[in-house]
Amino acid sequence: MTPHPHRPAYRSLFLLSLGHLLTDIHGLFIPVLLPDIVPRLGISLTAAGLLNSVGGVVNLLGQLVFGHFSDRTVRPVFMALGPFCAALGAGLLPFASSYGVVLLCVGIWSVGVSSFHPQGQGGLGHLVPPDQLPLALSLFGAAGMLGSTLSAHYALTLIHVFGSQGLIVAVIPAVVYGLALLFFLPRMAGKGSTTSSQSFFRNVSEIMRRIIPLWVTSLLLDATFSGIRFFLPLWITRRGGTLADGGHALFVATLAATLASLASGFLAQHMGPRRLMISMVVMAPCFLLAATWTSGVWSMALLILGFSALSAPLPLIGAMAQAEAPHARAMVSALVMGVTWGLGGLVTIPAGALADRWGLEVALRSIAVLPLGALGVLLLKYRDKVKEA
Repeated sequence: MTPHPHRPAYRSLFLLSLGHLLTDIHGLFIPVLLPDIVPRLGISLTAAGLLNSVGGVVNLLGQLVFGHFSDRTVRPVFMALGPFCAALGAGLLPFASSYGVVLLCVGIWSVGVSSFHPQGQGGLGHLVPPDQLPLALSLFGAAGMLGSTLSAHYALTLIHVFGSQGLIVAVIPAVVYGLALLFFLPRMAGKGSTTSSQSFFRNVSEIMRRIIPLWVTSLLLDATFSGIRFFLPLWITRRGGTLADGGHALFVATLAATLASLASGFLAQHMGPRRLMISMVVMAPCFLLAATWTSGVWSMALLILGFSALSAPLPLIGAMAQAEAPHARAMVSALVMGVTWGLGGLVTIPAGALADRWGLEVALRSIAVLPLGALGVLLLKYRDKVKEA
């Protein structure tokens, strides 16, 4: 690539962001179809809940595997596979005649999700100039969040137009996208040159040693985001709000997080990514804790600021982690995006037990302070660079 490949970089960013949207837009097809699947197949709610766990485990492990192999090819094979498998697995759900077939569909969908993300995010590091990478990752992440936001409406629209079994038409845009990648995406020069001889476990171990402070930070931010988001509607209803109030609060807070993730790429160009990341890690717990001690509009405003502060550092973490291991960008992306998100979701288990014993607000406050655990390792690693920024 030339030093300033503006047009190829913009084209690559558009294609990869579009793929992120097309992959994540199928994320809520399963919950949308559950009211049909449960009575039609006569499965229990426990079995229905297992579908989410199976999808999460396949996604977590799959991102590591696909990240490992993505670093060994210059072809966008896994990026093309992602939207196609996500659409195929989701689109075949209405045809499932047994619980086993439903599990198979969920597995296909999870393979799609886990195959796209490492090569998609890692590919940006090969196709976009380094100084533009934080902004590119912000736009890439915002496209995925937009897909998740539109997912339920997209599924319902397809059902309204084509019927439930017509969801399979979602495969068509995915096929078109795969062909577009083959024709228009530049080769990811430099991939597969330095890691091809390493075993999977040695590769993961070597990369983790390089990115452990960033990985810990991403894990704690994801855990806080997942935990607060999961319990937010329940917390609002226990304070006297309605179910609609909880849903609206969740939507607004998530939308704010999306916008903050997008804005962080622009802010990082002025503040510097390290200083911005550390600032957000400090501010997020302050806003979230303050929200639990206030009420009404003030509480909602503080929650929005807290969610924004949690999401803003994530693209920056992705860019800095890729800089630490430029030879294995896909695996880095899998570790700081897929693995941390999957592990972070497990925080709801101990948080729920804490809420049962000491109350929901104590649990929320305990979750809110988690990012401070990363502050020590970040300052230890970046203290000199932050002073120079």
